[in-house]
Amino acid sequence: MKSRHIKLLGIIFVALLVVSLIPQIQEVVKDRVSKKSSVGGIEKKNLLVEFQVDQVQSVVITKGGSSINLTKQNNSWYVGEHKASDSKVNVMLDGLSSMEVIETASINPKNHEDLGVSEELGYLVTIETGDQSINLIIGKRAQVSNTYYVRTKHSDETVLVQATIPRMATLGDDWRDKLILDVYGKELTRVDLSVGGVKKSISEGDENWQAAIQTFSPLNADSFLNVEEISEYESTRYRGFMTLTFKDGAEEKLDILDKEDFYWISKGGNHYKVRYQVLQSVLGIE
Repeated sequence: MKSRHIKLLGIIFVALLVVSLIPQIQEVVKDRVSKKSSVGGIEKKNLLVEFQVDQVQSVVITKGGSSINLTKQNNSWYVGEHKASDSKVNVMLDGLSSMEVIETASINPKNHEDLGVSEELGYLVTIETGDQSINLIIGKRAQVSNTYYVRTKHSDETVLVQATIPRMATLGDDWRDKLILDVYGKELTRVDLSVGGVKKSISEGDENWQAAIQTFSPLNADSFLNVEEISEYESTRYRGFMTLTFKDGAEEKLDILDKEDFYWISKGGNHYKVRYQVLQSVLGIE
């Protein structure tokens, strides 16, 4: 066999070998791009940080000159002296604990500002567990849904991560629990309102009763009174009340003040605002 024929067969053999290896090469590349590894036969995502959500004892969120401190007390979250929304805090922690690294966005600190991960522009989130202290800077959202630019505080590297992270905030009211009451699963039979010269009642069997049940299952605040408003509320001599009566005879009573577009409601040392229309439609207030 001539030398050139041997060379041609060799080239054909190499080409066929490369073609046969393409699927394996693609799989290796795909595995590296996705940055996932297999440990003990279980696929493990390349997480930016790892911590147990139920082990977190405090979270401090800082941006610019403002910050809030979330602390866990008896398995419940608090912001300052006020009860925080456990579900909202846990959703945030679930998101931060499951941030999957897609790729490195930059290793140049000069790009921190553009990506929103400078200490001045980003949200610095400090997470404390029993034996961990994690410092993250959450930057801008990327173009793809649920993707963000993030870096750890003491690293110049900024990574693009995929995660479900709720809107960060450094105002305490944004994290407070807005639940006033919830009659779901309870046998509510009557609601009485007496405020600002208006007296209204609705009871089981009335036309709007099902709407009332929905309104109070649960009744959430729209916002909270500030310090000045609380002082005004407490100094008002003639406040009204709303009483919910249940089948077993139990009652739940809320102090209430009519303030134009809102009702100011007090319960358990907390002061809430509820839009006038919420109770107006249910109780037939004109």
